Parts: sequence; C-alpha cells; structure tokens
Amino acid sequence: MRSFNILAAFAATLMLGGVAVAKDKPADTGEKKICRTEMPAVGRIPAKKTCRTRSEWEAISAENQRDAARTLRGSATN
Repeated sequence: MRSFNILAAFAATLMLGGVAVAKDKPADTGEKKICRTEMPAVGRIPAKKTCRTRSEWEAISAENQRDAARTLRGSATN
C-alpha cells in the first residue's frame, strides 16, 4: 500500500508537469521556440500547444524534477 501511495504521488506530479509557468516574460534572446502539445491529466479538456525556448523548457523540467523528489521524500516519511 505504501509503495502505491508513493507511485500515485509521483504520477500526480508528472501529470501536473505542464502547470509550471514562468511569471515574467523573458527578454527576446533570439532563441528558437520549441512547441509541445500538452495533454490534460484528466477530463475532456482539449490538448494545448505551448511554445517556449529550450532554456525555458529545461527550467520547467528541473522544477518538476525537484517537485517530484520533494513529493517522494515526503511520502517516504508517512
């Protein structure tokens, strides 16, 4: 049961990965935009196309990995 809770927390964190959004619009650095289609976690909400620079995607990925690790550490103590 405990491993299921950890797995569920990790899966929820991964599904919410597209939620992290930069608050301020960065200055135009001339970087090429990379567009991804993000599927919603649940429901009939249509897919959403999001375009960001490579560095923005890397920052979002790093934040999501930190959140997943934090979630797993919190679940391990319960």
